[in-house]
Amino acid sequence: MGAVCLDQANEKYNEINLGSEYDRLFIFCETQGSHLVLRLYDDGLLTLDLQCRETDRSIFNTSSVRALEHRLATHLGGLCIVHNSLYCPVRRGHSIWPYAVSADERLLEFDYDKVVYETNSKWQNIRIFHSKLLGNTLVLDGECMLGESDLIYTQTLCHIGQEVYQDKTVLVLGGGDGAILHELLKENPQFITIAEIDFEVIDACRRYMRSVCGDSLDQLSGRNYQIVLDDCIKVLKDNVEKGIVFDYVINDLTEFPVNKSVPGFENDCSSASLIMQLSLKVLKPDGKVFARGNCIGATSYRAELEQDIRCLDCRFHRRDLYIPSFQEVYCFYEIWRNSDVSHLDYSVDQSK
Repeated sequence: MGAVCLDQANEKYNEINLGSEYDRLFIFCETQGSHLVLRLYDDGLLTLDLQCRETDRSIFNTSSVRALEHRLATHLGGLCIVHNSLYCPVRRGHSIWPYAVSADERLLEFDYDKVVYETNSKWQNIRIFHSKLLGNTLVLDGECMLGESDLIYTQTLCHIGQEVYQDKTVLVLGGGDGAILHELLKENPQFITIAEIDFEVIDACRRYMRSVCGDSLDQLSGRNYQIVLDDCIKVLKDNVEKGIVFDYVINDLTEFPVNKSVPGFENDCSSASLIMQLSLKVLKPDGKVFARGNCIGATSYRAELEQDIRCLDCRFHRRDLYIPSFQEVYCFYEIWRNSDVSHLDYSVDQSK
């Protein structure tokens, strides 16, 4: 079997008996360093994992894997009833790790081809990758935040074209990539306040994501906007104490709240409900909260968030939309106080 899979397999191989006669593990090695792990199970299942350095097997591609699958099926003959192969290799050992896990625990692979920028701030690891399909993409602590391809994300979260922002006040929680600020400034609002804790995110995006933020991040304040460099929970509490209210609160924070176990964060927040409660306290009676709500596959997170909204005596409309750089369908929430929207019901718009 080793000779079928490897060009220069050693005659010697390691065999491990794992119990019964047909429950065995075989390891075959090639003189150039590649190796094959063959696992035989007592129910007839046979799995093969071939590992090699790219320098050892530069032609390891879809065509070569298909040819290998055919050779194996021919070698096994009638013993092989069903066979399947992963035709693209899983690539490890490179400077760029292209893989992520979906909300429902499926493997995702990105076409990142270079690291445009990387730094470690007080709060998090910040990287901007270049992708042939997505353009430059912001990744924080290994999680994709926004790509140059994701205008639809910003427009959907903010309900651009559906809400009238002219002469309105807006509080944005997060938003350090500048995308929301850039799009809202086009709507001629009265004033926008951005609460962003990490200046390094702002600096990275204004240098390498200008198609997303334009020149909106070049200054931390302008005629009708200000970027406050602080924890959004502190900003919310400060506004509550001062009695300041907004027409819109836009929550562009990552799904998982700050936690004392993470170095640098001061707030111990076990769920997003605290941020939701504070957002409602700084909202005008007829105002709205717009919030991101994780991917459609994160069913437990979504259920908890929606229950939090109901417990706060609010109603919501959810829209589900595919976001290119996430490679998943994402949930967006529009939230009102229950007393102000008695004619509305909980609803979901599953647009794709």
